[in-house]
Amino acid sequence: MAKFINVTVNGTDRIFSAENVITTERTAATTTVITYNHQQSGFDVCTFTHSSDASTDKVVDAINDAIIAAHGNSKRPDVVIDVVLPVAVSGVAFS
Repeated sequence: MAKFINVTVNGTDRIFSAENVITTERTAATTTVITYNHQQSGFDVCTFTHSSDASTDKVVDAINDAIIAAHGNSKRPDVVIDVVLPVAVSGVAFS
């Protein structure tokens, strides 16, 4: 059963895994990071660049809520949950 979240980046829907997430954190006012644990490749990081979230964690909260919702939907084998972020996302990078 695959679990995903859907985030709009520059007007385009992008699908990200909602599985093997270690942390979701705001690293700056305009940056939020999802850290994944993949046993074979170590840690993988997904960094979102967005308009300012100031000193709040609204982006982190929205992503975490979507991840929790994806895991809470056990009646469907594959789940994609739309994330409605409070700010515009301008970029995403993986490392």
